[in-house]
Amino acid sequence: MAYLNKEIDYALQLMSALRGHDEGVPLSLKAFAKDAGISFLFLQRIASKLKEAGLVRARLGASGGYFLSYSPEGVSLANVIAAIDGSFGVVPCVAGFCPQAKMCGHKNSFLSLDQELKVFFASKKLSQL
Repeated sequence: MAYLNKEIDYALQLMSALRGHDEGVPLSLKAFAKDAGISFLFLQRIASKLKEAGLVRARLGASGGYFLSYSPEGVSLANVIAAIDGSFGVVPCVAGFCPQAKMCGHKNSFLSLDQELKVFFASKKLSQL
């Protein structure tokens, strides 16, 4: 069975924790990593990608941590996926390259499915998790 990758899974867990965290109080990445059983170093890389994408902001120092940059209604699952992986596709051929294009008649079906998933991910907001 295929899944969204662990980075996206952990990014969604972190974003959900930030959504439920007290407003104005930063979430300690170290404490969240320990509570969630996630490698702190791996989570730091994920948080860095989310920060670079503008989805979270950080406060440095002993009382530092992470905050959401937007309200949970303003962040979609597509935003989180894009921050972690860039673009999402069901199969490689939707990006235009397919070594079996001449013998495969499924590209249109995959393109349609890909578009439906993109619409779905864009429509689901962090507030709905």
